[in-house]
Order: sequence, then structure tokens, then C-alpha cells
Amino acid sequence: MRLPHGNRVVTLRTVKRRRNVRPVLTWLQLLIATGAAARLTRIVVADSITERPRTALLYNREQRRALREGRPVPAATRPRIAALRARLHQLATCPWCTGFWVSIAVVALAWHYRDHALTWLIGSALALAYAVGWLAGRE
Repeated sequence: MRLPHGNRVVTLRTVKRRRNVRPVLTWLQLLIATGAAARLTRIVVADSITERPRTALLYNREQRRALREGRPVPAATRPRIAALRARLHQLATCPWCTGFWVSIAVVALAWHYRDHALTWLIGSALALAYAVGWLAGRE
């Protein structure tokens, strides 16, 4: 069977042969992206580096003061903001929830910038930092 292709006619066999489809990511790139996503998720959810911004996002001024002083945390006074903060709290403290969104962003960036060396340098550093932290915690 012949199909019209521009000004020339090309057979289906030559179209299939010419189709050089690259995989979205290679196995090594996927491994690096997985480690980078795991490290970024850990930074957002549990690391002390982001504890201050996470607390500022999740609690209002009165609640933060009570946390610092060791008193019981008062309830929020505005229900709409309290509901938003409850959702943000769930997102910022749940590794599964945060990991899903971080993984989408990491894979999208890794796919879009897959030919840039800086992408894989940063991704490798994040993945290696996660692996070293995991191994150090096992001692």
C-alpha cells in the first residue's frame, strides 16, 4: 500500500523504518529523576531546612507563638483560611501527596531538558544526597 507524502509517495514500510522514536527517559535518567524527586519530597516534608517556612505556611501568628512557648495551639479564627491551611498541612506533611506532585514536576523538567548537562548534574546531586542520607541513617 502506498500513501501520499508531500510530493512523493512513500510506502508504509519506509515510514515505519524512518520512525526514530526516542524513549521519554532512559533507565539511568529515570533512576536519577527518582532519586531527585525523593530528595525534593524529603526537603519539603521533613527536613529541618524547610521547617520555618512550613510552620509559617501552616499556622497563623498566634498559633506559631503558642508552638514556640509550648502552649496548646489555639484554633484558627477564620474558617475559610483554616480549611485552606488544613489542606496545605496535609500536602506539606504527607510524603505520598507531596511526592506525587514533585514527581510530576521532576519528570516534566527531566523530559523537557533531557539533553542539558546541568539538568543531570543537579538531578544526580539530589539523588546522591538522598542515597547518602538514607545510608547514613542505617548506621
